[in-house]
Amino acid sequence: MHYEARIQAIIEFHAQYRWMKVRKEEARTMNLTKDQFMRVPPWWCRAHIQCWEKMVDVWLEPGWLENHLACRQRRLQIPTAPHHQGSLSLDEYREKWSASHDGRPCSQLKAWVLSKKGKATADIDFNPDDPSEAYSHPSIHSRVSEYTKMAREVHGPDFDPSSEDIDGEIVMKVGGGKKHGRYWIGDGVIDMASTPSLSQIRARSTDLSPAIQPRPTTSQLQMEALQAQVEEARKKQEEMVAQMEEMRRRMEEENQIRMEQMFQYMQNFALSMGQSLPPPPPMLFPPPQPSTTTPNQSVASNNEDQDLSQWSP
Repeated sequence: MHYEARIQAIIEFHAQYRWMKVRKEEARTMNLTKDQFMRVPPWWCRAHIQCWEKMVDVWLEPGWLENHLACRQRRLQIPTAPHHQGSLSLDEYREKWSASHDGRPCSQLKAWVLSKKGKATADIDFNPDDPSEAYSHPSIHSRVSEYTKMAREVHGPDFDPSSEDIDGEIVMKVGGGKKHGRYWIGDGVIDMASTPSLSQIRARSTDLSPAIQPRPTTSQLQMEALQAQVEEARKKQEEMVAQMEEMRRRMEEENQIRMEQMFQYMQNFALSMGQSLPPPPPMLFPPPQPSTTTPNQSVASNNEDQDLSQWSP
């Protein structure tokens, strides 16, 4: 509720004191003074005005609004919703998914993965081999793949991550620790009391233990997504070129058949008149032209037989 309190206060202040209608999209980038905020406390905080004042002080700290807008811009770069839980906790999502799928069991990891694929009532299931397009964000695919790979190294090749709860130690190794207070997988579900810290994991690790992997940065994830888009565009272009070449080949075959049929008809007609026709010439088709040419190149630059005697001393 308090996430929207600042935005709603800005909207109400402009409506009550300035007779202006401010949309929520506009209010997200606006701010008020402390006196203005204190005039429009929310109904659920009017009996505790000191709490409202503390919240206002946080919003008016130097650099808070700039950081808020920067984080908002990063969130806007996410192409889809970060999850499909809505207001449900992960445990509530698990129960709702099980109830909607004939009481099938749902582990912590399975619930976390499914919440990145769709709503609990949707026809979805967990498959470690699903492509990145199946998730709300491409990074989820790499997280699940890395977790599954290391979990099978630790627990054996027959380990089924969809039927087991999240292993906090493996999450720490895969995600390079707990960055910015958040686990790489299943944040808010993992028991922090029973999960060892990164220093504890290093202290008891051996040469045979799976190595601790660095967590990829946002720039690396964006670069990987860009590379995937470039690769997808390259594949589409190759498919288009192959289709055009196949179309050209079929047209040549069809034209050849038509010419042969036409010549056969004319030959039969000539034989019926007591005459004969010479054999038809071979069908010659020009080779396919390249899709691009060299730009900014004059005609004379390609003329190898150009007379240069006038330039000789």
